[in-house]
Amino acid sequence: MNVWMEMFRDKQTTEFLGMTDLKTPYEQCKKWFTLCENRYKNNLGGMNVLVDKSTGSMIGQCGLLVQEVDGNTELEIGYSILPKFRNKGFASEAAKKCRDTAFERSYAQSLISIVHVNNSLSEKVAI
Repeated sequence: MNVWMEMFRDKQTTEFLGMTDLKTPYEQCKKWFTLCENRYKNNLGGMNVLVDKSTGSMIGQCGLLVQEVDGNTELEIGYSILPKFRNKGFASEAAKKCRDTAFERSYAQSLISIVHVNNSLSEKVAI
């Protein structure tokens, strides 16, 4: 949890993840883990830990998530990268692998990414 707390110390990240209602990075991180656990329990997909191949450091997570959008069940590629590892291509590499896996295994005919309107970096990954 300590490594992941870095994510929630970043104000922009908490805005993009919709966690501004919680006051502390600890509360935000705890909520995030609860949401992830709920996904696994309810077969709504999940995130995989991303590790830097050269250092073994955790850099973030990426995965396939079941989402309800406008009354439709969609499969989303979701990703979160720790601030110090952003802009290095990790999100793009992981998202492409998730996309390829989803189509190779016929998980869905199409995929989406839900991106905060102000998150231009994630928008580029999603395209």
